[in-house]
Amino acid sequence: MKKYLAGILAMVALSTAPLFAQAILVEYVEGVVEVRAGSDWVELFIGDTVSRDETVRIGGGGLIELRDADRTVLLSRPGTYELSTVV
Repeated sequence: MKKYLAGILAMVALSTAPLFAQAILVEYVEGVVEVRAGSDWVELFIGDTVSRDETVRIGGGGLIELRDADRTVLLSRPGTYELSTVV
């Protein structure tokens, strides 16, 4: 019974791992950096998390450092970025 339960827990952990791996942590923000929330934009702060399918906008003089499980990315040019193409 214990082996059966351990197997089920292992399968659940492996099947949900990609969901958690998609979270991207905002390590550092300077200036105005926003994430698209429907038709609005919401300001990002250090410690926030975003997903790979979101879009961020960097204002003049702004920058953002993002970290996921594999890499760290620094965006410093003003503009709009789809995170799926950047990270």
